[in-house]
Amino acid sequence: MSVWGDLREAVREKVEQQRHRGFMEAAMSAAALVATADGKVSFAERIALDRLLESCRDLAIFDPHEAVDFFNDRVAELGENAAVGRQTCLDHIARMNDVDLDHAELVVRVALALSGADGNYSDEELIQVIAICDILKLDPQQFAGNIADAKGLV
Repeated sequence: MSVWGDLREAVREKVEQQRHRGFMEAAMSAAALVATADGKVSFAERIALDRLLESCRDLAIFDPHEAVDFFNDRVAELGENAAVGRQTCLDHIARMNDVDLDHAELVVRVALALSGADGNYSDEELIQVIAICDILKLDPQQFAGNIADAKGLV
């Protein structure tokens, strides 16, 4: 590729990252809410997060360290002051209301993937998923119908 071609590709990449930054922040915030819901972030949840960052096209455009750092910052905030950390996460998630429905739904799917990463959908984690759905004005039944019904949460 020519210098101009390389430059054009680098600019395109940065524009794409900027366009999806809100989604990445919302997805990592949702992941942090769910991962910390039961009091600890498990190794299985971290592995699931890594897999999501590799497999989700709109997350894979970011340096995985950038997304993981954002996730870790939200986890740290939640650990330091749960109420403030939770509100910060919810604020990032709420910004998806101004974006397309597909990205809002994908944020919930990210939260669900982390919730089930350890093989157990805890009540605390599902409550967070339902709160995320509520903020995004989405029906939790659309995502977690069978699991939530079985636990009597919806």
